[in-house]
Amino acid sequence: MVIFMELIQNEKLRRRYLESSFYRQFFRESLDGSARLLRAESGEIIIRQAETAGNLYVLMDGCCSVSQLLPNGRTVILHTESAPCLLGEIELLQQQDASMTVKALRDCSLISLPLNETRGQLINDNSFLRNLCIYITGKEARNSRMLFETFAYPLENRMAKFILDNLEGDEFRVRKVYAADSLGVSYRQTENVMRKFVDGKILRKQGLVYTVLDWKRLQALCRDMKISDHPQDACRLRAEQA
Repeated sequence: MVIFMELIQNEKLRRRYLESSFYRQFFRESLDGSARLLRAESGEIIIRQAETAGNLYVLMDGCCSVSQLLPNGRTVILHTESAPCLLGEIELLQQQDASMTVKALRDCSLISLPLNETRGQLINDNSFLRNLCIYITGKEARNSRMLFETFAYPLENRMAKFILDNLEGDEFRVRKVYAADSLGVSYRQTENVMRKFVDGKILRKQGLVYTVLDWKRLQALCRDMKISDHPQDACRLRAEQA
C-alpha cells in the first residue's frame, strides 16, 4: 500500500522552518515559494529505494532510518538521521533513482523542494553547492567514524545502540534478520542477545515487536559509545531522559 505524506497547511510553522539557520545555510529566499511543509508519521516511508527521486527533503523535526536492499536480497540498516538534516541530496546531484530507503522512526516534519522546479537553480548555485559539499563530507566522515567505533564493542552493546537508534516510539520493530545483517553477525547471535534483554526485563516481546521496559539500563549499555555528534539527536535524547 502506498502512503502519501500529509501536506501541512500551517504558514506560520512553514515560515519558521524556512527562516531557521540550518535551512538558510543552503537555500535562498527565491526557492521559498516552492517549499512545502509535509508530515510523515512514524513508520512511513519518506524515500523508497529504486523509485524516482522527485524531491529534496529537509528534515526539520523527528528522526529516520536509512537502509539499503542489497543485490543478494538482504536489507541492511546503515544509520539513522535526526533533524535537522538533508534527505535525497545525492539523488539531486546524480539525477538518479533513490539508492536507499528512508523511513520515519517517529512523526517527522519536513520541508519538501520538488526537483522539477528547483534542480536547475540549485545545481547552478555555487553557494549551495559549496555548503552541500561541506555537509556531505562531514556526514560521511561522521558515519564512517561511528561505524568503526561501533564495531570495537561487544555485540550486546552494539545491539543496545542499534535498538535505540531504530525505535518507533517505544517499540523496536526491526526484524532480527535485518538487525543481524546490519550488525554483521548471525541470526542466532542476534536472537541470543534479544532473549537476554527480554529475560533481564530490559525489553518486552509481543509477537515480532519489542517494547522498551528499562530505558536507563538499555542506554547504559552504550553510554561509552560515541553515538552521534548531532546536537539535536531526538531519538538519543529521549532514551537519556527516561
